[in-house]
Parts: sequence; C-alpha cells; structure tokens
Amino acid sequence: MHTNRWALLAVGLGLVGCNFHEVEKGRVYRMAQPTGDDIRAAHRELGIRTILNFRGERPGTSWYDEEKAAADALGIKMITISISAKKIPSKERLVQILDAFRHEAY
Repeated sequence: MHTNRWALLAVGLGLVGCNFHEVEKGRVYRMAQPTGDDIRAAHRELGIRTILNFRGERPGTSWYDEEKAAADALGIKMITISISAKKIPSKERLVQILDAFRHEAY
C-alpha cells in the first residue's frame, strides 16, 4: 500500500469506470458517486487515507451508508463538507475545504 497518497474527492456534481481523475499527481484524486467497491479499490491501489465528501451527510440513504461503511471498515477518514453543484460555495465552505487540504493525513 502507498502511504504518500492523500484523498479521494467524492463530489456530487461518478478508479474504475466512475468518473475518476487524478487532481495532483500521486496525491489527490476525485471521483463522483463512488460505490463501496470503488472506495475499496482506491484504498487498495492508491492508499487513500481521507475522503472529502461534498454531497453532504445523508445517513439512511443507500449511497451514503455504503460509502461510509466502506470508509469506516478500511480506516479511511471521511470529511463531509456539503456544497451545491449549482451555486458558488460560501467563503466558510471554501475555508473548510482548504483546511482539509492543509491539515488532513497524506
């Protein structure tokens, strides 16, 4: 497992076939709407240690529960910062995102 990897960005705005992209070579990745299998593969192949979930915390919904269960089972920290795909994020939300990049585990 790689220990220098940083984050999987799960943005709600789809590793394998689900809109996966490398943002910063070897460190930061983004993926829209990952399944539990996608998270397990990203952890196994890339050493993902932190997930930034921009879709919001939605306990009781199948997609959220599956992502959270996969992350928890692998010891991946999930940080939820809810932003809209249709509006510019507030200054507060942008500061939260920057703080996550500055302070979370790489």
